[in-house]
Amino acid sequence: MMELDPKYAGVIVRRYASFVENDGADISVERGGVAYGYADIAEEAVD
Repeated sequence: MMELDPKYAGVIVRRYASFVENDGADISVERGGVAYGYADIAEEAVD
């Protein structure tokens, strides 16, 4: 998935993490060709 505005991508990631039952353990986000785990970006995803 690709989002142009990081704000919208953050909302999508936060909602998906709350939907899955494993606290986002299998979620990763790619920025600039580098993959980050949800735990690494969870604090950024909070408004």
